Order: sequence, then C-alpha cells, then structure tokens
Amino acid sequence: VEFFSLVVVNKTLGSDFFQNALSKIESEYIFFVGDECHRHGAEGIAQKLPDARFRLGLSATPYREASGDDFDLREEDENLPKDRLIKYYGDEVAYYGLHDALLDGVLTPYNYYLNVIYLTIEETDAYMELSKQIGRFLSIDKGPENGALNNAIRKRNKIVANAEGKLSALKNLLAESQFTEKSYTLFYVGEGKPGLDDDDDLREYSEDEDTQLDKVAGVIKAEGWKVSSFTAKESPKDRQKIMNSFTDGSIDGLVSMRVLDEGIDIPKCQRAFILASSRNSRQFIQRRGRILRRYPGKELAHIYDFLVAPSPLNRSEPGISLVKNELKRAMDFVVLASNSNDAGFEARKIAEQFGIDIMEIKRV
Repeated sequence: VEFFSLVVVNKTLGSDFFQNALSKIESEYIFFVGDECHRHGAEGIAQKLPDARFRLGLSATPYREASGDDFDLREEDENLPKDRLIKYYGDEVAYYGLHDALLDGVLTPYNYYLNVIYLTIEETDAYMELSKQIGRFLSIDKGPENGALNNAIRKRNKIVANAEGKLSALKNLLAESQFTEKSYTLFYVGEGKPGLDDDDDLREYSEDEDTQLDKVAGVIKAEGWKVSSFTAKESPKDRQKIMNSFTDGSIDGLVSMRVLDEGIDIPKCQRAFILASSRNSRQFIQRRGRILRRYPGKELAHIYDFLVAPSPLNRSEPGISLVKNELKRAMDFVVLASNSNDAGFEARKIAEQFGIDIMEIKRV
C-alpha cells in the first residue's frame, strides 16, 4: 500500500495550499508526521490537524506544565493541551532522554556552573507584594483572560528575569574567569527594561534602547568580547548575516531573548550563559539542546546558570518557593553534568541557606 507522508510545521497547517492538498487525498493513505508537536496541543492548531490514519508526533518536550508564572499558557483546564495531543497522536510510544543521549555520545557532555543572584531589598519587597496579589487573583479566576492576574505575573517574572545583581555578577564572572576561547557563546537575557518600573509593552519586539539586552551586551563588550544582538527586531536578512559571523568566528557570541529557543541549529556553540529562564521545563530544555549538539572537536560544553533568590534575610513562603523553583531547574542540570559533584555542592549550599532539603527538590 502506498502512503502519502506529510511532515509539517505550524505555519503550514493553516495554509490554503496544505488544506487543498489534503482535501484531494483520502485519510486512509496519509501518514502525518508532526514536528515540534508540543505546539499541536493548542486549541487553534489542534482543530487544523488532518484526519490521517497514521500519525507520528515528534518533540523534545511534548507536555508543557502550566503554572502561575506562565500566564501565556494557562487554560481553564491546564491539562487540555496534553489531552488534545494524546487524543490525536495517542500515548507516548518511544522515549529517548538526555541521559541516554549522553551515554550514546549523541550529545556533548557538559559542565554546569551555578551563580546565585540575590534580589535587592527593594526587589524582594516588590516580589513579595506581587506574590500576594497573584494569590488573591488566582483564588478568584486563574483563566488566561484575567488581565489583573496576567499583569501581576508579568511584573513578578520581570523582577526575576532582570534582577539588578545579574549585571554585576556577569561582569565579575567574565573578568575573573580565564576564557582562552570565547567563540561560539550564547547569552540568554530577560525581556524589557531593567529596574522595577513597568514596561507593559516593552517585549522582544521593542525598538526602545536601554533594554536588559542592551545592558547585558554592554557589559559583555566592556570585557573585550565581540557580540551581537540576535532578536526578532532584526530582519531575517540581518539575522542571517549575524549568524554567519557567529559561525565563522567573526564575533564571539550572540545575545538573545527567545528567538534562539527553537528551530535554529548551531552545533558549534560551546558555552551558554543563562541570565533569564522561565520556570517551565520546555524553555531550558530547548536552551540546553542548543549548546549540547555534537560538533567535530567539541568535547565539552559549558553552561553558566544564574539562579535568583530573595534577600538572604527573607524567609517568607513566596521567597522559599522562588528558591525551590530555581533549584528545581538547577537540579535537572546538576545530575547529568560532568562536574555534578561540584555543581551539587553549590546547589546544596543555596538550599541550606534557606532551610530547604535539597533531596526534596523534585527534578523536572
């Protein structure tokens, strides 16, 4: 029996050409392969998936947990995206994890370095107040249309992503560390402007200057690195030029927000500085994947993670929760790192400082 196989991305699903092509083929003869199928759990995309007899979904992170901090992901029932995926593709039939890939030599071994950043007293106070607001709003309505809740979550996320101490910590790290090789480095930063002032519309697409990305890029350049911004603000043509300069070694690194998270293959990358990461597993798994791709001569990758904690004097529930969530992400890196003993020691020190049992931290 002959089958008509389709491999699609999300933009293809809604195209007239795609829909017209499908209408001419009986579902009995369609083998549908959905790449990055984690996106197919969204209601709008799920409705456009073809009625194919055979279906195969591919994703490094098929199920994405919804949480109070991911206001763009919440649904009335946060299990709905997962339910839609299983309904269409069926249950998971094959799993190949990071541990397997490292053992098989498919991915590059890596060292993981923890850098703890303490919020200032002002940042800590603002974080705690926003946490109270979020709790009240969630008790009323946790749906994605709750504007007051979304606004409070966005503001609190910004405090963590753009914590003031990250700039000085990065400067010290770059100044003190002996980087004999600077090429092929990624820097992930937070969105918007630094500081506590509201910047409701200042996201990745902003034309404004003095963003967190600009600040971070300035620190890096001051330490003698040649870097370029790589965001959605640059045109596709300019991004290609920047990428060419990166891959041929003309510049040392790329400073980005989200545009490098998926769909860009740059196996030459040897190190990544994660100055901003959300608490959902997909983002940091995708970012880890950028740096662990195999490349001739690349024997070891290096990941520098910046964990945020409240002022050390603060032992409130929201503060402890913040540290636990940051450590949850960290432990997923720690356990498989080549320097897991050293990285684990640093993680335990952070946990003990806030009275947390590191053994109770559940990895993703």
